[in-house]
Amino acid sequence: MTKSLRGLLKLARVFRDRRMKAGALTLASPELKFKLDNESQNPTDVTEYKHVDTHFMIEEFMLLANVAVAERLAAFYPTFAILRRHPKPKDKPLKELID
Repeated sequence: MTKSLRGLLKLARVFRDRRMKAGALTLASPELKFKLDNESQNPTDVTEYKHVDTHFMIEEFMLLANVAVAERLAAFYPTFAILRRHPKPKDKPLKELID
């Protein structure tokens, strides 16, 4: 099983590299993990949640599955398929972000 999972991780890296080269955005922001008091449920500590390679592998295959389903829907129901498509970013806000 370990060997198979390592193979899937390698594939996920290839898919991710292809997506990035095709212009995919990376919108990752830090995720926080809170430790709560058992009685009051108030936060007592906060740490940054660390993603490990397996998280990225799962995300990549979820994206791949979404694309595959969208392509099938568009192929079989071209006039009825409702697909979400993001507009191209506007130049001015993108330039401001880059600056």
